Amino acid sequence: MSTENEKLLKVKKSCKAVKLVALILLILGIVGGVLALGSSIAIFAMGEKFDNTILEAEEKGYINSDDIEASVGGVLNVSIFKVNLGDPTSFTSSIPALQARFDAGSLSTLYSIYLLAIFSIILITNIVILLIYLIFRNIEHESTPFCDKVIRKMVVIFILLTLVTVFTLGTGFAVLAGLMSWAIITIMEYGKQLQIQSDETL
Repeated sequence: MSTENEKLLKVKKSCKAVKLVALILLILGIVGGVLALGSSIAIFAMGEKFDNTILEAEEKGYINSDDIEASVGGVLNVSIFKVNLGDPTSFTSSIPALQARFDAGSLSTLYSIYLLAIFSIILITNIVILLIYLIFRNIEHESTPFCDKVIRKMVVIFILLTLVTVFTLGTGFAVLAGLMSWAIITIMEYGKQLQIQSDETL
């Protein structure tokens, strides 16, 4: 086996490992997304019943309404979660039914929106992980990583990663992510040209 073939085999093995990890994370992400979306819908549907349960837990000392900080069974002072959702009456919506729930001080609506936001983040993350999986699957099946199919998918994933960075870490990090993406794509394009020249020489 030639040195070039050995190196290509190592590339394929590393791609297989990344692909496996991406697949595991994707499955976990799908489960998390389904749970977040299902919980959001269920809590919104519960409406007043959910609000009464939260208020009852607050009266018993299980939940502190200032930051919605829960403790285990009200006995142990161990924090389970801490979410500052704010006052429902301070929110506004152009949808009359939603505005009515805000005016009524519906905590279930705030929790539903919060879980929907979590679902959105998980969904975007899953899309990025899926693209990573597809990139490394393509590299594993192609004779060379420097091909148009791989580069196109990398461009898409880098655009999505930059967008995720804008909404999670801010504009400064997004600019850095964008520049890094551009540099990596430029390197891949250069590798593609070298590959073409090498194939023509052979």
